[in-house]
Amino acid sequence: MRQNRWNIKKRIMTGFMIVLVVVSVVVALLFRQTENKLRTEYRRLVQRSVESAVHRLDMYIREIYNISDNYAFNNQLGSYLDKEYTEEEVYQKRADVMRMYRNIFETSDILQKREKISGILTAKGVLFNFKDVNCDGQEVTDRLMALGVNDPEHLMRFYWYPLQDNFMVSDVEGNPRKDKAVFGSRRVYSVWKSTYVCTHIFCIKEEDLYESYKENVVETKGEIYVLNQDGNLISSSNDECVARGSVDDIFKERILNRTQDDFTWKSGYGYFEVCVRESELNRWLTVAVIPEQNITGEVNTLYLRIYAVLILCLLGCVAVMLRMYQGFLTPVNELNQAMREVQMGNLNAYVKEMGRNEIADMMRYYNNMLRSIHVHVVEKLESERRKKELEVLVSQINPHFLYNTLENIVWSRARRDILTSGALRRFLEECTGFRRAAGRLLFR
Repeated sequence: MRQNRWNIKKRIMTGFMIVLVVVSVVVALLFRQTENKLRTEYRRLVQRSVESAVHRLDMYIREIYNISDNYAFNNQLGSYLDKEYTEEEVYQKRADVMRMYRNIFETSDILQKREKISGILTAKGVLFNFKDVNCDGQEVTDRLMALGVNDPEHLMRFYWYPLQDNFMVSDVEGNPRKDKAVFGSRRVYSVWKSTYVCTHIFCIKEEDLYESYKENVVETKGEIYVLNQDGNLISSSNDECVARGSVDDIFKERILNRTQDDFTWKSGYGYFEVCVRESELNRWLTVAVIPEQNITGEVNTLYLRIYAVLILCLLGCVAVMLRMYQGFLTPVNELNQAMREVQMGNLNAYVKEMGRNEIADMMRYYNNMLRSIHVHVVEKLESERRKKELEVLVSQINPHFLYNTLENIVWSRARRDILTSGALRRFLEECTGFRRAAGRLLFR
């Protein structure tokens, strides 16, 4: 008989594994669907957040444009733009800077919340530094000219320069966001003089730009970069990039050569969701870079927790199964093995009765049945043995013994008949018949 190797233990284990695989597949599909929906919704959130950051930056920059427009035709400034100062008149120039700031700029901004012009570079090369009156030497002027603030090609357009050290102040605070600034310039044309009379210079701390979109950084759960149209850094929520004053060349190239504004970027650090929006006001690029882990991290964590629970449940089920195997399946296996021995002829294959449950009852029933079978077989064997002994005894009966017995019977009856009736002749005939029959039996 072919032995079935798939016992109950293996079947239970296989069943648990099948259930685990099915549940794992279903959970994986559900989480994949949830992850895709979450990714789609998160992209929409990032898009809205980036567009909000662009809007806030545009509001900030538009305010600066309005300030520049306001002072481009201010007659009070005109009296100072034609002045020239010698080296001995440096203190007079600084006094004029203080008067311009107090009488012109502060009066137009009582609450002191609006951005102010950081400096004015006249057509005669005189620099009025409103950020730091003590930092108005030729070195600062040369650095402004090196930036191209007075470049004729700029005409009257507002032009912005990448993030760099703020050289218009002499004090260094040790905080990159406070020590670095974005410079902007605009050449001012005078209709009455038919020439460019000065250049407005704005020096905006990176910290001020960052504060305008800081809330959006929290919403996106990633990093936001503000780049100019050439890919140079203007501002960023990344402290390292701000301290360095630039972004990675690979990142810059990827942004400038993009084919779409929303895409997934694979780098050496993993996968990132990138959202790019361009300002129509100054062509700045606001870029949100969100690691994929930040988007699906919570879902993946929940996914891993559920898998951990499934594994713990599986281990618990295995422990319960082993316990059941010891308390239920082990006696069943013993009973099965004993039945196999009985099938092979061993009627003494009793099992040890344990416990007080259904399995123990089955084991007692089995032992009782085996005892009954044993008694029945022994009795049958004893009966067969006696029958064979009787047959042997019967076969050993001597025909001569039978003849002599019949003779004695005949003579005993004859004597009784002779004494009672005297019918001798009839008696002799009967005796003769008996003798003949005995003779035939004897010589057969």
